[in-house]
Amino acid sequence: MKAMKFWLLIAVMMVAIAAHARKNDDPEMRHVRLTMMDGKQIEGYIPKKYMGWALEYQVRLAENPDGKKAKKYDAEKIAKMEWLALTEEHPEGEVWEHCQTIARNSIRAVKEDRLMELLYRGKNASVYQVHVFLPGNGINTGNSWATWYALKPNGQKRAFILYNATLGKMGSLDRQFKDQKEYEGLKNYILEWWNKDKSLARKQLNDGVAIFSHIYDEWKAASSKQ
Repeated sequence: MKAMKFWLLIAVMMVAIAAHARKNDDPEMRHVRLTMMDGKQIEGYIPKKYMGWALEYQVRLAENPDGKKAKKYDAEKIAKMEWLALTEEHPEGEVWEHCQTIARNSIRAVKEDRLMELLYRGKNASVYQVHVFLPGNGINTGNSWATWYALKPNGQKRAFILYNATLGKMGSLDRQFKDQKEYEGLKNYILEWWNKDKSLARKQLNDGVAIFSHIYDEWKAASSKQ
């Protein structure tokens, strides 16, 4: 079982690495359109050197594929970013949307504005992919990042970073739900689902991240009856 989990993790990582490599190698894969908070749209190309982990917080665009000069746009001013090249992984186009999160790699509950890749649009809540960057330190001697899944109720700014897909573990949720009294019950509902059968929960997540949206729907329906 552990061997199966290991190879599944390796497969997921290799797919992600291959997709990122294509973006780096092909300028058209870095052709995007930004929709700003004021509705203005800006189209351009992300230079290869700016395709790092900081892209979720800041986008730099050049006017053409080989452009040397790139203008900076902060995530707090961007409503969404659309990748214009259609791929097998994203036949309808890859979309990143503005969300507010609580940082996972900070001691304090720090709010962040960032762009996150939309994985599933649900009726009441959507699921996103986010990368949490871990700088090198005395224990972790090299920079690294982990892929997490986040849940955001539709119409709300806050997205809750829930699940570490790289390690297959649920994160500590107390800080994510800080100052979100109306969603306190949701936090407990998610933890009950996870702790009831972690192996089954992981299988459901491997089958599709929409499970988080479905869990939200179940919680919302149950809450309305109370």
